[in-house]
Amino acid sequence: MHGPMSMEMLSYLCDDDPIKISESALIAEKALLARISLWDGIENEIKIKKIIMKKLNILILILSISVSCSQENNSDKYAESITSKELSELLYEFASDEFEGRNTGEPGQKLAVNFIRDFYKANDIVKADNTEDYFQKFLVDFSEKLVANPNNINPLESSSIDEENIDWVKTENVAAIIEGDVYPNEYIVLT
Repeated sequence: MHGPMSMEMLSYLCDDDPIKISESALIAEKALLARISLWDGIENEIKIKKIIMKKLNILILILSISVSCSQENNSDKYAESITSKELSELLYEFASDEFEGRNTGEPGQKLAVNFIRDFYKANDIVKADNTEDYFQKFLVDFSEKLVANPNNINPLESSSIDEENIDWVKTENVAAIIEGDVYPNEYIVLT
């Protein structure tokens, strides 16, 4: 879908001039090479930070062992359960082709939100209030840059938000909360 649309736009912007199209192709190639260089740099930074994080994890482990008490609280439970290997495996799985790009409203996005919800459930992470099985549902119209709660759409009451003149995409956030143990009025909100 992007390829034909891109070619049509390129042709239009270059007035079908083969020289301008050729120059555009060279610029696009340079942009792609710059992008590859950027991601290679990011990969190298991640490798460096991974080494630092391993050392930091050892230090944190030593500190947490030295100050641990007999009763385990949620923050200790989650801190001790997260490993760089597990995090890396989860990220690679989430970024894999299995999730079909995770575009909003598409089947891959639905697979992705179910994956996250199932992870929260498996790790006993509590769903956020006002969600349906961890899902905070909403509608989005990308062309008009609109977002709406599906319960707020009533064609009889509003001419600006109705299903006839807006191309709504049904989607959802996944929302969970970890309540603080030491400070029970403080939360980590995961979405």
